[in-house]
Amino acid sequence: MSFTRLAVALTIASGLALAAACAGLAADPDTPLPAAERCSALANLELIDLRITSAEHVPLGDRGAEHCVVSGVIETEINFELLLPSEWNGRFMMGGGGGYVGSVQNQAQTLFAHGGTPLERGYASVGTDTGHVGGGIEASWALDHPERQENFGHRAVHLTAEAAKSILRH
Repeated sequence: MSFTRLAVALTIASGLALAAACAGLAADPDTPLPAAERCSALANLELIDLRITSAEHVPLGDRGAEHCVVSGVIETEINFELLLPSEWNGRFMMGGGGGYVGSVQNQAQTLFAHGGTPLERGYASVGTDTGHVGGGIEASWALDHPERQENFGHRAVHLTAEAAKSILRH
């Protein structure tokens, strides 16, 4: 199957899954769901090669702005965490990690020079462990694991960005 066909199939399948997950949640289709309900509906979102493990609503005051924390796994071991503000400005950024990463990191959550974190300023942001667990300067996870090497080298960042954008579209 070509990449274009796969992308179209993914978009259609994810749209149908979200519609099924959200069916009946709002009495009036013109009334948007409250932020907490929108967040919990994401836990039921089904996407190809992606499993959402949790979608937790965080109220205003806890860790900055009101937002939804979506955690999941891409393929078998690429972990990610997406922070989606309730007052989203429509922009997305991805925070990186240091060294060999090895834990979900999102450096985009540091303060901007002109005040506030990206989350407080309405940016959705995502971080990943790049497909393995380990310390920032220890690389035994890569020994005899070519898939982990490839994930760390380039795949995990790309797949995480695409997964986050797919979730954001919903």
